Amino acid sequence: MVGYIKGGSFYALKNISKDPKNRYQLSAKDTLFILNNNIDYLVHSHPRLDNNPSQMDIVSQQSTNIPYLIIGTDGDSFTNIKEIP
Repeated sequence: MVGYIKGGSFYALKNISKDPKNRYQLSAKDTLFILNNNIDYLVHSHPRLDNNPSQMDIVSQQSTNIPYLIIGTDGDSFTNIKEIP
């Protein structure tokens, strides 16, 4: 799952990754939208009940300066949401 929060509402985005269970990738159109619309958070899930940011999460968050929210889920259970400010 990947999406964004703006103004207190969540909006889902399409994950175009060839391996969507293990990573997300946004279309160029969605990426430009995210970068140009002052969203509050980019939100995505991690498989296997792990909400710790990956190295790619950290690099991406730092390069965009958009706060990330990460939730781990195995499809049945989920972790607390972790913020990467």
